[in-house]
Amino acid sequence: MILLFCCTIIPSYASSWVQIDDTTFIDKDSIKTYVNDNGYYKYNQKMFWIKDTKSHTEIEKFTKKKVAYQLIQYIIDYSNNTITMKTIVFYTSDGKVIDTLTWNDIDLNVVSIVPNSIGKMWADLVKKPRILKKMYKMQQAK
Repeated sequence: MILLFCCTIIPSYASSWVQIDDTTFIDKDSIKTYVNDNGYYKYNQKMFWIKDTKSHTEIEKFTKKKVAYQLIQYIIDYSNNTITMKTIVFYTSDGKVIDTLTWNDIDLNVVSIVPNSIGKMWADLVKKPRILKKMYKMQQAK
């Protein structure tokens, strides 16, 4: 009974991060069809999470706390070739949330995906999750 209780209060971290470069990871298991704020499926849009571990000095000035990493939920619209951030969560080194920002659909800042950019690479990987799964297996084998 005690074991069952402990298992229910310990948070679960079931994400499968695939390293894209020195500071960026994609959660291969988070890729889903986007459901908008009104509950409608947008089949031409995919959402996914990125983990960014690079320096966040501007954010640290604002929050007055050391940011170890941030998780960003992006939406890619393949019919319009655009990308936008839906949610950003800032974390300390011990995994505590510093702040969370989420935008309503009406407030999203949608931008075009630039050719030969990191956004284009993410769009290609999200569109073909088999590649991410292969990369994940290779990284786990190391």
